[in-house]
Amino acid sequence: MKKSLLYSLFLFLTCSFSHAAVIPVQGEKYYILQTFTKSGKVVSASQFNEVVLDYPTISQSQVFEFIPVTNKSDTYFVKNQQGYYLTNSMDVQWLTEYTEEPEGEYSEWIIEGNNLNNIRLKVKTSACFASAEYNAGSFLYADKTVTDLLGNFKLVSQSQMIQNNLIDPGFENAVVEGTPLGVWQNNGNKTFGNDNATTQNYRSRIVSNGYQVSGNNAFIARFYGDENSFTKLSYQLGGLIKGASYTFAFKSKQGNDNAAEAKVFSYITLLSGDEQSNAISNVFASTSPASTAATQTPGNALLTFTATSTTCYVNWEKNKATVKNYLYYIDDMVLTKTADPTPAIFTLTKSLNFDATNRTFNLQLSGIMLTDSIRITAPDGISLSRKTLPANSSSETVKVSFTGFSSLDGSITLTSNDVSLQIPVVASYNTAFVQPIASEKYYIQQRTGGKVIANSGSKAVLKYAEKNDNGQIFSVENVNNKLNTYYLKSDNNQYLTFNESKLVYNAQPSINSEWVLQGTSDSLIYITQSQNSASVVGSDSAIHNSTLYADRFMTAPNSAFALLKVSAVVGAYMFDPGFENHPTDAGPLGTWIPAVDGLQLGTYGFSRVQNSAWASAGKKCMYLRFLGDATSYNSISQKLHSLNAGATYRLDLKYKCQSTAATSLVNIYAAAVPNASTSAAIGGIYSTTSVAASNLSSQSAQSTSITFVAPASTAWIVYSKNTTATNFNFFIDDLVLTETKPSALEKTFTFSDFNASFVGDVLNIKFVSLVSENAKIQLFNLQGQQVVFNDISIESGSNSFTLPVSVQAGVYLIRISDQSGMSTIKVLK
Repeated sequence: MKKSLLYSLFLFLTCSFSHAAVIPVQGEKYYILQTFTKSGKVVSASQFNEVVLDYPTISQSQVFEFIPVTNKSDTYFVKNQQGYYLTNSMDVQWLTEYTEEPEGEYSEWIIEGNNLNNIRLKVKTSACFASAEYNAGSFLYADKTVTDLLGNFKLVSQSQMIQNNLIDPGFENAVVEGTPLGVWQNNGNKTFGNDNATTQNYRSRIVSNGYQVSGNNAFIARFYGDENSFTKLSYQLGGLIKGASYTFAFKSKQGNDNAAEAKVFSYITLLSGDEQSNAISNVFASTSPASTAATQTPGNALLTFTATSTTCYVNWEKNKATVKNYLYYIDDMVLTKTADPTPAIFTLTKSLNFDATNRTFNLQLSGIMLTDSIRITAPDGISLSRKTLPANSSSETVKVSFTGFSSLDGSITLTSNDVSLQIPVVASYNTAFVQPIASEKYYIQQRTGGKVIANSGSKAVLKYAEKNDNGQIFSVENVNNKLNTYYLKSDNNQYLTFNESKLVYNAQPSINSEWVLQGTSDSLIYITQSQNSASVVGSDSAIHNSTLYADRFMTAPNSAFALLKVSAVVGAYMFDPGFENHPTDAGPLGTWIPAVDGLQLGTYGFSRVQNSAWASAGKKCMYLRFLGDATSYNSISQKLHSLNAGATYRLDLKYKCQSTAATSLVNIYAAAVPNASTSAAIGGIYSTTSVAASNLSSQSAQSTSITFVAPASTAWIVYSKNTTATNFNFFIDDLVLTETKPSALEKTFTFSDFNASFVGDVLNIKFVSLVSENAKIQLFNLQGQQVVFNDISIESGSNSFTLPVSVQAGVYLIRISDQSGMSTIKVLK
């Protein structure tokens, strides 16, 4: 018994001499701040009420009361202001958690340390309370050693930590040479504080080096622009009253550089790291000091703002216009409420000004103490992305767009019950309108590439112009009661319509089928959405079969079109043979195929229609760029339409050549396919032109003609550069195609039972004739070349002929003709 009493006395004396001197004041509330150099975090709770580290904010989950445990020295229940107790888990020894009630010794925490600035927390197992990482969201555990640096804490009273709704405004409670308290963010995602214990000049951080204005500490913003610093940083203002007016003041000094351009801009925004253009306060620019010494007179900054949210940010931004590196010291921040909120609709925007270039603006709106939704109306010509907002809106974005076709001077009106706000709106805009002829039909040609609007299924695309293609020919219909507004209806009864951004063909018109034609003449129009004067039809490429969009701009290179009257451009066989109806300096109308298909016609550097003195007559000609480089071709072909198969045609044209070299020659010939070689010329007939005596545009135009027999209803005229290294430009004009020998009509009553077949290299021909007469037999390949010609005598009745023919395997056309007619069939070898 005596031994037991002595042992108890020993334990009592041991506890009496070893207990810590830290005694939290009963009734006081504390933040538990981790003192690791780069931490700056406090004990907090996650959204799931887990024990974690977090940035200090004005939050009940971060403020704790220390309640002494009866009859136990230095032992406390630790309760946050949400009413939860810090507890070591009964089930998992190393885990800490929050419980609604204390759970005996699992909720009893021993404080060790010499003062409030240096403590450790222990539980019944004598293990220390600490984190494994110092990042926000890191869990806190109760199984760490006394040497763990992440187990060192300090207790900061709530009244010392928070002053005027600011976390540690004088930086006195942060760790010297460490990170600041509160929510600080930077635009480089860098860690605040030092990288190691020996190098004390990295990262923005808390310092004590004489640059502080008062007290012991200041915050150094390291604006060095390298991997260890930032060009912009932000500090969170929390617990604001929405709609109240505030001033935010601070003092500053500058180190390293006192050049005039070494400035720092400070302003208030709703988001951290936001731009000056989104400031809800004035923008304050620091004045460079006369010296960079710590003894310099501190600068004073004052920002005034209305809180449109309960949380805002102070932004400090390095002058973007300088490459100079410098330090900026911040101290003694003061936040003061200057006026209570009153019901209002708040925006920093005082007025809106639009023109043809500046068409959109993002309006930031907030509702303050409103009981009804915010309704927004705008004058005609102004569109709004949203027309109603909730009463409690906080910096909601409304996109305001100028969509009209004329200047305006009006106001956007915002109302909520008896509260209203008007924002003046001015738009400067002038345009001309093209008014097409209702009785006319048009091709709609893109000026850059020369293709026309056509259909591919239900999609609108760009294609080469084809004669009598109903999907390419349009009539124009007025939209009832809408000035300068039209439907564009194709000859296959489809309406040009936009679906989202794509241009499509629809069987029925809608508001999305309504178009305004802005421009100066038929040869220069912009096909514009009737709801938005900025959204015009165009393509990302002028290449064959390009997709068309209805959300391009007039400044886009492929947005300009021309209305070409069908009656003016389509002759019997070709489109616009004098080129006078083409837009100037554009791709030619009709189907012109370059040897390198996919290389667009039109625009500077490419073969195109040109308005110049090189024209032999009129104003325009076709300019063929035969330079043999990436912007030109070695041959280009023009499609001829509506030919009579078997008829003979003569093409007359005029040309000039921009070269004096004797080798600057162009072969011009007809072919059954585009860009066929001269060896595949129909009938082998082609003409090699001679060079002009001068390379001046004033040279006399030369004339040439070629003759060919049409193998089918279409053929191609090929313009092929001579096989020479000479580079030159070639100009053609005044094309005239004449049928010189009509094709005889098919006479089924003259020849009947016509058939033919090959047996080896022998062609057997049989037919029945009603008369006896002289005739001829011709054999053509599909390129239109004649490979066999024979005069024959036909007897009345059945006829049979055998001809030796040495040709390659393939499909051929065999024709028997007399003075009154002809019959043609296909034969396969």
